[in-house]
Amino acid sequence: MCFVKVPRPFLKTVLNGCIDWAKENNVTLITEEHVKIINDKRKQEKNR
Repeated sequence: MCFVKVPRPFLKTVLNGCIDWAKENNVTLITEEHVKIINDKRKQEKNR
């Protein structure tokens, strides 16, 4: 339920970003905790 508010045109980009993060961190199953980590990382990059 983490991606409910993502507009449809951006959904593929969001999912690909999650996949890239998972590959970088050797994660095979993205859980809600991982999504929170990804969102926190994105927020930090956005604030720079």
